[in-house]
Amino acid sequence: MHTQPFFKRSLVIKLCAPIVLIGALLMSAIYFVVRAEGLHLEKNNAIQFAQLVVDDLVVSAQIHGSQPDLIRVVNSLGAFKAVEFLALVDRDGKKVIASTKNKYIDADFDDLKAGIDGVTPSSDSWSESGFLISRHNNEYSFIAEFNIYDPDSLAVRVLDVILIVNSHEASIVTSRTVKITGWVLIATILILVLGFVVVIRAVLLFRINQLKDLIRNEMDQQDLISSSIHVGDELDQVKIMFSEMLGAKKNAEREREKALEDARKNSRAKSNFIANMSHELRTPLNSVIGFSKRILRTQTNLDSRQLKAIESIYSSGLHLLELINDVLDLSKLDAGRLEINIEQCNVSDICQSLYSSFYEEADKKDLSIRFLIANNVIGMVDKLRFKQVAINLISNAIKYTEEGEVNVRLAMEDEQTFKFSVTDTGVGIRKEDQERLFKRFEQFNDQSRFQIGHGTGLGLSIVGEMVQLMKGRVCFESEYGRGSCFCVFLPAVLVDKR
Repeated sequence: MHTQPFFKRSLVIKLCAPIVLIGALLMSAIYFVVRAEGLHLEKNNAIQFAQLVVDDLVVSAQIHGSQPDLIRVVNSLGAFKAVEFLALVDRDGKKVIASTKNKYIDADFDDLKAGIDGVTPSSDSWSESGFLISRHNNEYSFIAEFNIYDPDSLAVRVLDVILIVNSHEASIVTSRTVKITGWVLIATILILVLGFVVVIRAVLLFRINQLKDLIRNEMDQQDLISSSIHVGDELDQVKIMFSEMLGAKKNAEREREKALEDARKNSRAKSNFIANMSHELRTPLNSVIGFSKRILRTQTNLDSRQLKAIESIYSSGLHLLELINDVLDLSKLDAGRLEINIEQCNVSDICQSLYSSFYEEADKKDLSIRFLIANNVIGMVDKLRFKQVAINLISNAIKYTEEGEVNVRLAMEDEQTFKFSVTDTGVGIRKEDQERLFKRFEQFNDQSRFQIGHGTGLGLSIVGEMVQLMKGRVCFESEYGRGSCFCVFLPAVLVDKR
């Protein structure tokens, strides 16, 4: 018997793979950001350390300018772990006046160049903070000049300071802090991803196994033979078992009624399961969206590849969250658990607040969008659900309009009803498709199924059911190729204009 690969039979892997991929991309981005920030801090700490050493050396040289005094000062400063090499060179005589460990004292500058790397500028040297700086692995070379008065010759001498600093030793505490911070962030993301996997296994599979056990018990009670063929993932297996239970019965009438009752129970269990699953999915997903948004706002040194990856994580997370919210609303509607809080509210203010949200989206497609909103329209609606209905209708209008305009209108229809309408010049809807318009999972533009952000066909279905719960109605007019107009009629309160 042919056995499918494990990844095709496991629902957990199908659900967790995208989240694991997003987590891996986010951890990679954090690693590169922390690494770049660490190198930047190491350079700054090395420059600050070099300034302190040179300032100390200059002050000491001005007070004690003789060569023996300079030798003692250089050797005392060379005792720092971060100082790999320190020397004073007479620019005029090209002689080494003092150096750490007294190794090159009175030697020619050419001998110093031959023995120590980094004492002369390289092709990638740069000037900063009064130094000529070059880098070799984790070492920074600093070259600076200053003038001192020589009491022996009674003349002013021009000296070059050559300092080689180990950047790791100069910024060991800062580097360690940055690395720890980076690993903590990576560990946090890893824990979130692993937590998501654990939650999926603990909640999702547990509910599926409960459902499978329920179906198996029903089949055993009816003496039905279960198929031994296992195709697809756990949900597919549940579907097969459920179909077998409904497909074969000994007593047609009695078993049919019993099967219908079982189907209702399982449907409620499925709705509860979807609602619980949606809540569990949103918790780690909000963390992923929050982390990616924070990186986009705070990190300014990302290259184009890293920026594109973070933006992809953020936009994909928002799209996935929108789909999860639709599924959650649908499951609440099925289970009769969607709360509707009818209250008196200013519908005009709600509509006006949506303009800024959709202006940019319409402008990207070169569409004209107009809000023609009557003032002080008071409705008896659920503010949150009415706003959700309006957003869905306006979003659909912009989504399926490639050129032309979108008009949003709000006005009183009569003393007890207000009318909210959205008109577009988009693709329109064929007559043969209009009867199925408010059914679930229906999409009539076939290309939209393969475009990111075009949903699953739940939007209008949810709109229709929410409007009914608010004691209103939805109607539409559409002409294929010319556009559509959706109208929502809901209860209103007549305002006394006196």
